[in-house]
Amino acid sequence: MFGLLNRLLVNVLFVCIFILPSCTVLSSENFSVVCNGKNIPACFRDESGNITGVDVEIIRELSKRLNLNLDITLVPWKRVLFNIMHGLNQAGMPLFLTQERQEYALYTDIPVHYSLMTVFTSLDNDFEFKQLSGLYGRIVGIRRGFSISPEFDKAVQDGLIEINEVNNVDQLIQLVKFNRVDVIIDKRATVGYYLNLSETRLKNIGKIGEARAAYLVISKKAEGIDSNALLMRVNATLKEMAEDGTINKITRQFYD
Repeated sequence: MFGLLNRLLVNVLFVCIFILPSCTVLSSENFSVVCNGKNIPACFRDESGNITGVDVEIIRELSKRLNLNLDITLVPWKRVLFNIMHGLNQAGMPLFLTQERQEYALYTDIPVHYSLMTVFTSLDNDFEFKQLSGLYGRIVGIRRGFSISPEFDKAVQDGLIEINEVNNVDQLIQLVKFNRVDVIIDKRATVGYYLNLSETRLKNIGKIGEARAAYLVISKKAEGIDSNALLMRVNATLKEMAEDGTINKITRQFYD
């Protein structure tokens, strides 16, 4: 009997090595993802220094299901775009969909979260915001490299709105607190979190458009992978996670 078992094991090993090289997919593949740091509640370090957030935990579960060895790094926003553009990471998040970014990034079908871009001003500013044209001729603080909305971005390009770009939300809050800009625009949840930490008070005076989907993207120039094949696998798994309620469950953990 032991002789028969030995022969069976040898035959299986022969098939895997010489006939079915794809047997090696059982080992984990590396999956390097870059995420915008200090981007609460999407990607950030908690009080213990652990990397977490809505997007992070969604991608952790995705990697687990795909047997991927996740390596996630938090960097400033401009570095996220640079790394994806030049293939320094296989994937990055969270990106709004823009034509420019589609030149170097493959977008997943299922977003990792939705963001509502909100306009804030200082308590002593009586400015009332009703529509985008109300920002014409104003100085607006935004995070460096951020796309606020297609209409806002075009107004900036056309010189109708002047922007003051800074690297993080803390700096944004300081800009408007000391009236160095008329208003700031960023994600409502992120600004709210930092306002609570700093005990600073600002006025929420409106939103820019509707909530926008933010995505995990795959770099077109990442070396050592078939970007389109990886995208197909990621899409299938994100769809599965959306349908079985996993994405919604993870999201509620942070927003509730």
